[in-house]
Amino acid sequence: MEHWQDWQSNGAPKHLGDLWTLRKGARRADCVLVGHPRGCEVRVEVDGKLVRSEAFSGGAEAVVEATAWRDAFTQKGWRGDGA
Repeated sequence: MEHWQDWQSNGAPKHLGDLWTLRKGARRADCVLVGHPRGCEVRVEVDGKLVRSEAFSGGAEAVVEATAWRDAFTQKGWRGDGA
């Protein structure tokens, strides 16, 4: 499973990448991919607070789910930068 399970020296999961950022008024939602013992984890934080996460065994299925979550946010009026 390549390097999905890499962890930082402080025991925190390794940040593997930013997937998307959306805004609604002054609020901000960020979706990131991090390492997880199962493989990888998609996390969504709104204004710095975790609101949703799910672990996956592979990166491709994680990105597909993150895209679906982004679509759900945009249907509720959230927009990307420049939108």
